[in-house]
Amino acid sequence: MIFIYLATVCATCKKNCIRTDYSFTINTKAYPALDSIFINDTVWIELNEPTILQDALSGTSIDYSGAQNLGTAIAFDELLGNAQTGNAAMDFDLKLLQGTQVSNPNTTLIREFLFAEANGRYLFKLGIVPKRVGIFRIGLSNAANVYTTNNQCSRGGFTINFKETDQHLYFNQWNYGVTPSLPNGGYCFKVK
Repeated sequence: MIFIYLATVCATCKKNCIRTDYSFTINTKAYPALDSIFINDTVWIELNEPTILQDALSGTSIDYSGAQNLGTAIAFDELLGNAQTGNAAMDFDLKLLQGTQVSNPNTTLIREFLFAEANGRYLFKLGIVPKRVGIFRIGLSNAANVYTTNNQCSRGGFTINFKETDQHLYFNQWNYGVTPSLPNGGYCFKVK
């Protein structure tokens, strides 16, 4: 029965809709604007973006409300020097004020979240509280194959960038000796 249901749904989608792919950019910010904090201080990561977004492929505004799987995976690295890194997700307490955490099998490196939607906006607010000293880098992933409740056939790709944020990438340069290419979703800070 399950196989028949899945085959029917998949066949219906292919016959009744034209698959349209969208490309969106949304922004997040990190604050306070300090490159160094203390144990038990909080770095906030916040996203507050409209559900009507500019599609980079067509140049038109698209109402992409009702996204079912829009979110990000956040990787936590410790920069150890000499181009070495270590998984550091366990070295932080998290305060999730907006959004939903979902499970991820790589618990030493990654925490995964879905964004909330309210009043025509996508929202995410996460407090990151360090439990020990070190130099750390967090990286927000982009979101791929995002679909909405109104159109499960169409898929959108979301590039997630830091905006209005000093990303302190000199810590990353210190670790590698050069400035490696990093996506705009990278953010570094020191815990004293």
